[in-house]
Amino acid sequence: MQSLLPVKLKICGLTSLEDALLAAQLGADWLGFNFYPASPRYIAPERAAEIIKVLPRTVESIGVLVKPFLEAARKIITITGVQRLQIYEPQDFNDYSQLGVPVIACYRCKNGKITELNYASADMVLLDNYAESIFGGTGQAFNWRWIPTELERKKLVLAGGIDTTNILEALEMIGPAVIDVASGSESKPGHKDPEKIKTLVSQIRIFNQRKDN
Repeated sequence: MQSLLPVKLKICGLTSLEDALLAAQLGADWLGFNFYPASPRYIAPERAAEIIKVLPRTVESIGVLVKPFLEAARKIITITGVQRLQIYEPQDFNDYSQLGVPVIACYRCKNGKITELNYASADMVLLDNYAESIFGGTGQAFNWRWIPTELERKKLVLAGGIDTTNILEALEMIGPAVIDVASGSESKPGHKDPEKIKTLVSQIRIFNQRKDN
């Protein structure tokens, strides 16, 4: 069942103040900052902190972590001031309540299978496409029919290859709580495209208006 709440848009992989303010101005709800050093969209925590401090209150900041240890995750929160964490494969903890901020637990989908979902202490769960050594921003969608029917849509963040050509299909077919877009909002990795963001925001607003009617 689709979430009854308005769908939110997360623009992820932000690397500059200009792009972050642009995404907020154009109507994004959540802004994602990737702290995985191997990512082409990596941003230093200290730089992210400078950006987050001046963001409007209309948006929420999300920190993306890959295989973090508990103390490292806590340090990111302290340094950057992110309001929420998005975590792939935590190393020495699985109780997200220890972090003191809402957490999105991330799972990658491969060959029709999704790793056993264990997100009891997480606020939400993100489903993404699997790519070797790549966590987020793959630019490739997975088969949405793999999504477990028992997964509450109000807890679902849908990622993986979503762009201006398929966002409406994702909204109508899955109806998640949040649509997460990285590569689909860019002109090149780490550089956002205003026209693409405008279209993504427009499609979500149209969908939300249809739900209200």
